[in-house]
Amino acid sequence: MVQGLNLHQIAGSALAFVNPWQEMVFTKTSTIWSPDSRVPQTTTEEVTVQGKLQPANLQTLSEMGYTLREYQYYRVYLNLNATQLDKLRQLGSDTFVCNGDTYRITDKSDWQQNGWTEAYCYLDSVDNKQGEDND
Repeated sequence: MVQGLNLHQIAGSALAFVNPWQEMVFTKTSTIWSPDSRVPQTTTEEVTVQGKLQPANLQTLSEMGYTLREYQYYRVYLNLNATQLDKLRQLGSDTFVCNGDTYRITDKSDWQQNGWTEAYCYLDSVDNKQGEDND
């Protein structure tokens, strides 16, 4: 196993006052049908990790072939240990919730040796309850 220095964790913690670490919950829901029952068994598994969101560079997205008018895109940085990274891979989850809003992963770069992942995502749905508090 190659050990590396996690520069994003060091710099990310130093810059937490500008872009703080946030809790991100990745979820996978599975449905299993049994021949003995007409009702499926549904199970949900969650992995909670610390990460950061920042707006994605529109020029980079355009060069990658994204249609920029459809969604609001972000870059997400996940600070993971090896166990969490393996668990996320096993889940195969491509959505996560951060501050009540749901994001969908579109592309990712696994930097396993340094324990974190950089990914592109878009805002899939907004939690309407946050707006209700202002009424």
